[in-house]
Amino acid sequence: MSRRVRVVAICAVLALGAGCQSSPGPAIGASSRANVPLSTAPIAFVLANPSGLLALDASGGVVRKYDLPPDAFPSGPSIAPDGRQVVFALTRIGANGFGSDILAVNLDGSGMRSLVEHEQDNVYYASPAIDPSGRYLYFGRRAGIVSNGTSVTDDGVERLDLRTNARTRLIPDAADLTTSVDGRMLVFAHLVTRTARRRSPSSP
Repeated sequence: MSRRVRVVAICAVLALGAGCQSSPGPAIGASSRANVPLSTAPIAFVLANPSGLLALDASGGVVRKYDLPPDAFPSGPSIAPDGRQVVFALTRIGANGFGSDILAVNLDGSGMRSLVEHEQDNVYYASPAIDPSGRYLYFGRRAGIVSNGTSVTDDGVERLDLRTNARTRLIPDAADLTTSVDGRMLVFAHLVTRTARRRSPSSP
């Protein structure tokens, strides 16, 4: 159900700006586990691959393997600026069908929880990133829809206020986002069809 798109600007920039309600999902108990000898060095980054979600040290040694639900596939992990938690996307079959959710887990493997859950079949959330203030979670959303009798995708970048749970759609036709170091800008891919182009509006 994908539409043909091409990346027009990998470095389109948007000044960040502000609601919809979205309540966090239930906690998912998680602990750390590994099938290989673990490194005792500090965690430098987190990697998602076919074997799961792994915390690695600066030399690539496995520090921790995070427990995930069965038949679920992680992607796009990002360590929060405070260095205490990881946010990532998890593709799985849930109560609302097949899709992707955004989850968070403490770096030590405790406190795994859902932040955003797909609300229907074929809705996929991706590229989560927490801004330096720790208040806002940015992420991409892709949904399969039918427009004028044709199956296409609806892509966009959204923001979740982690204090109030207010959710805002910021940018249409956008994906693969990240935040600037100071948290004042987003960098994202602007998706454009072959027949129309849309400029991304600035936030207030």
